[in-house]
Amino acid sequence: MLELGLREPHRLAQFVAIHEVGLKSLVRHDDELARFITRWLTLETTHGTMRIGDLVERYPHVRFAPSVDEFRQVAGISPSSEVLVNGGYLYAADLVRMLPGLYPQVTIELVDVAGELDRLDPPPLDDRDAAMALEQRAGEVLAASGCSVTVRSIDQPELAALYVADPEVLRRIDRGRTRGITGSLWGGVLDRIDSTLSASRDDDPSARLCLNWANRVVRALVRVQDDAVFARTVQLLYIQSLLAGHHPLSDSDRALMTTALTDLVSLSAGIEGDSLRFGDVL
Repeated sequence: MLELGLREPHRLAQFVAIHEVGLKSLVRHDDELARFITRWLTLETTHGTMRIGDLVERYPHVRFAPSVDEFRQVAGISPSSEVLVNGGYLYAADLVRMLPGLYPQVTIELVDVAGELDRLDPPPLDDRDAAMALEQRAGEVLAASGCSVTVRSIDQPELAALYVADPEVLRRIDRGRTRGITGSLWGGVLDRIDSTLSASRDDDPSARLCLNWANRVVRALVRVQDDAVFARTVQLLYIQSLLAGHHPLSDSDRALMTTALTDLVSLSAGIEGDSLRFGDVL
């Protein structure tokens, strides 16, 4: 295999592409094979799928998320100057943890959603009061959806909002959706699981919608006086962030999306009606 790599590297690349999963499994237990073949293996990153050899040459510090869900969330706020690896695929996290031993110049960092959100800068001091008022007002709109709101400055002006939740919160949401389509027996089991986990957690178990203060739509929300327009816009940002993060929509989420879109179209067309009253939004 070594001779093949030196003589015909394109054929080695073809071999690795066919047997990559098996090779990823083997290198975890074979140091000699790992030192040679690991550089040809690939990982999914925020800069696309990359060979490990290219990855460590370009980025001496490699950050990785332990699950696909966390990768999708953190990727939305990861600086373009850094690299984030998706550790949720088979053997991917194991490979990343091996890198410092194979490439001494490389350091690795395990990231989580809550930690990444805490890294984001709050709005400028002059805008802090307006941002806090926006948090409170938008939080009231999404209270029924079990989602709190926070405002942060993300260095991606095109990004209006980001849905963030740690893995346990995502599992709790999935249990809630499952409870609605299962019988009483499984519903009782899921209720007991939720009550046990809630008793063991001291932090806020809700998901969060992170509004990007660098986005002009978010800043414009501060000036919106019409409660119906404000509520429907926040709800659509919430749905948009769910879809962008590849999160499945519940029946209530779909109903929220349909209502918000219909009402905003009606408002833009100058149509007024009882369905646009803010009291019906909450």
